[in-house]
Amino acid sequence: MRNNLSFVVGAVVLIIFFALVAFAASKFYQRQSEKKLSPSPRPSPVSGFPTASPSPETLGQANVPAAQPESGSNTLEEKNIRIFIENPAPSSLISSPLKISGLTNLTSGIIMAQVKDANGQLLGQNQTSACTTSDSCSFQTEIVLVSPQTQSGLVEVFNLTEDNSEAYRQSTSVRFW
Repeated sequence: MRNNLSFVVGAVVLIIFFALVAFAASKFYQRQSEKKLSPSPRPSPVSGFPTASPSPETLGQANVPAAQPESGSNTLEEKNIRIFIENPAPSSLISSPLKISGLTNLTSGIIMAQVKDANGQLLGQNQTSACTTSDSCSFQTEIVLVSPQTQSGLVEVFNLTEDNSEAYRQSTSVRFW
């Protein structure tokens, strides 16, 4: 019985020893990987490397522009105007009547929706109103379709402007039932 007890005690001591060694090794490895993550400091300045030119203010010049020039597009009046078609999803199978819905942020509120077959034949169209704020809002319309001559086509949604021109045209491909 005494041999069994000493064997169990020896096994427990070995397990504790290996657990401590594993814990110490993981801490050592963790510290080593943290050291590799932090960048080593580079000497500054590098000899022979060009330095930045002094600004006009430090040179005593008085011809500094009063305002910075514009860059990019001016979006003060139009905040990324777009039309996004949510339904029908691209390549979905559609039938008549077709409900078209989505989101928009137009500056004039008429949205025209058309369904065309692969040959460009108009199968149906309808228009609806949308909000005229710069924040996006939803739109929805329903179109009764005539029989298509092809198996696929397009749903096109665009803004009909005040002078009856088209703007912001978006389209999605569909398949006919």
